[in-house]
Amino acid sequence: MIDTETARTKNVRAVLAKRQIFFARLKKRGADRYLFRRCKYDELYNKRYSSSERIIFFRHIHLYCSECLAVSFQKAQEFLMEISVVDEFTTKQAEMITGRSDSELLIERAKWLGNFMTSRMDKDGNTQYQLQFHMRVSMRRRLKRKYEKERIRGLYENAGLFYRLNGDIRKALEMYENTGVTERIVSILVDNARHAANSGYYYDLKKYYLELPDHVIEKSPELMCGMSMLQSLLLNPDESERWYDRLKLYADENQGSARKNAKGLLLYLDIGLPHRGSVDVLKLLKSAYTMVFNKEVRIQEWSVTSNLPSMMNGGKDFCEWSKRDRELASKVGRIVEFVLGKYGKGLVNLALAESFLEKSGDNYEVATLAAKGRMQAEAGGKIEQCFVADGILAWLHLQNGKPQEALEVLNGIEGKAEKEEGQNLLPNIYAFETRCSLYRGDRACVTGWMENAPDENVEFRIYDRFIYLTKVRVYLQSGRNEQAYSLLTKLRYYAEMMSRTYIGIECGVLMAVALQRLKNDDWKKAMCNAIDTAMEYSFTRIISREGAAVNTLINTCGWKVEKDGADDKEIAARRAYFRQLQKETESMTRYYPGYMKAGVDDVQLSETATAILKLQAEGLSRQKIADRLNMSEANVKYHLNQVYRKLGVTDKAGAVREASNRGLI
Repeated sequence: MIDTETARTKNVRAVLAKRQIFFARLKKRGADRYLFRRCKYDELYNKRYSSSERIIFFRHIHLYCSECLAVSFQKAQEFLMEISVVDEFTTKQAEMITGRSDSELLIERAKWLGNFMTSRMDKDGNTQYQLQFHMRVSMRRRLKRKYEKERIRGLYENAGLFYRLNGDIRKALEMYENTGVTERIVSILVDNARHAANSGYYYDLKKYYLELPDHVIEKSPELMCGMSMLQSLLLNPDESERWYDRLKLYADENQGSARKNAKGLLLYLDIGLPHRGSVDVLKLLKSAYTMVFNKEVRIQEWSVTSNLPSMMNGGKDFCEWSKRDRELASKVGRIVEFVLGKYGKGLVNLALAESFLEKSGDNYEVATLAAKGRMQAEAGGKIEQCFVADGILAWLHLQNGKPQEALEVLNGIEGKAEKEEGQNLLPNIYAFETRCSLYRGDRACVTGWMENAPDENVEFRIYDRFIYLTKVRVYLQSGRNEQAYSLLTKLRYYAEMMSRTYIGIECGVLMAVALQRLKNDDWKKAMCNAIDTAMEYSFTRIISREGAAVNTLINTCGWKVEKDGADDKEIAARRAYFRQLQKETESMTRYYPGYMKAGVDDVQLSETATAILKLQAEGLSRQKIADRLNMSEANVKYHLNQVYRKLGVTDKAGAVREASNRGLI
């Protein structure tokens, strides 16, 4: 009887009973109740079995399921051990690392067995799994005890290959570092030096480059080029030139394609090395045009912007170019675009737009050139140049007292960067948006950004210079003048080392503000020097956009219009420049009276004050406002005086404008 019944249940009923016991055990482990309900155990009981038959039946099933559970747990454990080499993984990644085709099943099994992992959805719609911290640590320890070194090395190599194929070279290097095989690391660094048009990758990977022994670097022209660029970025010009000379020697000692490749890398360094400045860049570009046209060399694509919203102050400082902007644009514009390839699309129009912007040129012409440059950049597929165009338009909006419109432009390029793999742009986009928030007096946005901003005291990265200059302004607005001065000292040293004229002027202006607030009379010298340098290039807005923070300083620093030894023509030019500078600065002060003034960024208005200000914005007189709100005219006047004081303004127009910029009305 028992044998007959057992034989009868070997198929469907045995499976159902196995599931019942399996999920019953899961239930004891805390699994969800819905899993238990999946067992249709009522099908077992709807047959007429005796009690003894059921007992014996379940004994057999229990033994069978115990064995199955042990096997299942062992496979899940092995899977967790193997996948613990990475912090986060997808199903596809797990299959590649472990070599298991049933990774998806094992992931589900691991989830059933316990709360071992968490999951999230990434931007591409893939599920990213992550082992709980303690589980990950435990599995890695177990992996080292249970597996041979060769097997563990294979897991890390598979993980490194996955990251490399998916373009995450930093993760790939981390994985290969655990294998102890330097050839893989060298291969990635060579590829990075060969293909990374944005030299920021050199800096990001400096740990791996600096660990390479000299004899390994000297075998690869790409590595010598990368080391020369990296040392320049690290403010070590002598070491940079040493590797440049080694690369030059390599080019002289070789022939054919090796020589051609090395000469192309040398040309790339001649144009791009930061510490060499930009004095001879135009001559080099003309020479490069001939060499590239005659196919003597093949030059790498070179990022002009370094992910900054600027052509003139991006990878290089092109202030000297600005002195003859129209002339040079017509003479060498096409040459530059040809040599720089895709990175040259839109360059001339955008550079002209930026130069005219800084010189207080016609806003319509600036906007037209920026729009043309953006269209050309989009055709070339380079989002970096699109950021420059949008940055110019954002500055125009800010110059016209429209910070909200500027913010909307930047929000647009932010969305574009997120969709089109422009992740390197995002930190500088966020910094630019924060500057808009400073003009608007939006303390919450500024505070939120500061919480995630890089700490210059942990590591000073020259690629974060736009972010640092934003931090300086936040420091000044929040009254942290010592911190502002300290950061400005580092930035000024960088500007001097790298011959960065534009940043030098910017640092000089902000240094004057910091010193004045620290009660140090050296602020006058700093401001005068900044004005002198800015005038040499006819730049006004690099100073005037600081508005209320520098308005008084400009007029009291003692800058001499009638400079000693200057002729009438020069004096007239100085007078015209200073008059324009004052005009632009006063305009920004009217638009943003509270900008970068410590203690006025956290403005809160009462309901009554807000109502009065809204009615005033509609053009109502004090008497009509009083009648509308059922209060005396004297009371209205009192509230308005309090509003003017809080906003840092002196009249109705200024109050309405400032309150609107801050989103108070």
